[in-house]
Amino acid sequence: MTYLTSKSLALLMAIGLSSSVRCASAGAIVPTSMVAQDGRRVVVRTEGTNEVLALVKDEGLAPARPWRIYVVKATHTDIGLHNSQYIQRHGTVKRIEDAMRLVDADRRGDDDPAAYRYVMEGVWFWENYPMDRGEAAAWNVISNYVRRGRIDIACGCAGNHTHVMGPEELRRAALTKTRLQEKWGVPTRTMIMADNPGLSWSIVKPFAEAGVEDVIFAPNQWNPIPSTLRQMNRAIPAATWNPDARGGGNYIDVSYDSDRPMVFKWESYDRSTNLLVWCSTQYGHGLERVGIKHNGAKMDEVERKMPAFLDMLERKYPYDIWLVCNYFDDEDANAKFADFAAAWNAKWKWPQFVTVGRLDDPFDELRRRFGNKIPTVRGEMTSGWLQHAISVPEIQSAKFAAERRLFAAEKAWRDDPNRDPA
Repeated sequence: MTYLTSKSLALLMAIGLSSSVRCASAGAIVPTSMVAQDGRRVVVRTEGTNEVLALVKDEGLAPARPWRIYVVKATHTDIGLHNSQYIQRHGTVKRIEDAMRLVDADRRGDDDPAAYRYVMEGVWFWENYPMDRGEAAAWNVISNYVRRGRIDIACGCAGNHTHVMGPEELRRAALTKTRLQEKWGVPTRTMIMADNPGLSWSIVKPFAEAGVEDVIFAPNQWNPIPSTLRQMNRAIPAATWNPDARGGGNYIDVSYDSDRPMVFKWESYDRSTNLLVWCSTQYGHGLERVGIKHNGAKMDEVERKMPAFLDMLERKYPYDIWLVCNYFDDEDANAKFADFAAAWNAKWKWPQFVTVGRLDDPFDELRRRFGNKIPTVRGEMTSGWLQHAISVPEIQSAKFAAERRLFAAEKAWRDDPNRDPA
């Protein structure tokens, strides 16, 4: 359906243009799942040859889906790319402390869906903190912010290129989940893979066996040679990087327009286990379809675009919850989205925005309420940047050879710590 309007929804509400519209007396009215706090519904109404949005009493209309949209605010760090690792390590510490200050200053309570919340993309991000600030300061973060559900730590390491990992490295990559649980008592079962165009199918079994259950996949489709499989839609924001535009040099079909599901159980090669994967287009652009950018949003624009977004989701999925990422490279902790979500939720009952402070929550709810409706897929994901790996075959060969000897080397060292490692 095409949604056309010459007036903003805010104006329609202010002048009461459609307050007297009734489904029984109107011509063509299509109800949406956008519901105001006073109970009125947004509908699409035909006026001549145009379709406009109108706000009407919810009488005789098909039930609305009570949508809740979970939004992850974090910081993406390209380790060693935009700055040296030392500067980036300092940045992670600063952003954790900024996030704590924002939580402290937030007048919204822990039970408010729009309270300020922050997520660390991985354990690399977190473990810089105790190394720089000491364990006492780190336990303060855990006790007073993580356990409250205001800050969370994804259980993966970082945006590692899993396709170039051998068996031993894959096994050890999953141990960040174990370390986070055993050392810090943080039970997060969700990892984030952002800005990386693909995940190796070989991660599913060892990661699941280590206790990882869920994956947020927010890839980057950039590659210098455009796709020959899809035409890129350059009207989509950040089309070069955003797989929602499709047509990038990396064929990662996680667009809202794709026939492939953006939520699925990714089954291991031996069918013994799976990971629940939720795709979010590119991490900085998960809500661009409704006008929400990583650095802000305008209420009237989101109100105009939201009905079409919900209509698209309802045509494709049986759920009433959705998960997106909404952050960018080196983004400082900030409360812009939380403040917008609070203003939105005060005005609109559905959809409700929920800031994510416990990564497991949307996955657990989806699995509990819709588990039998989530499709299962098998197979390899795109290994989009392997041109980097295959350009240095000697280095890769040496890495794999060293990896195969790692277990034996460690055993020899444990037996005789003074032994010459050569």
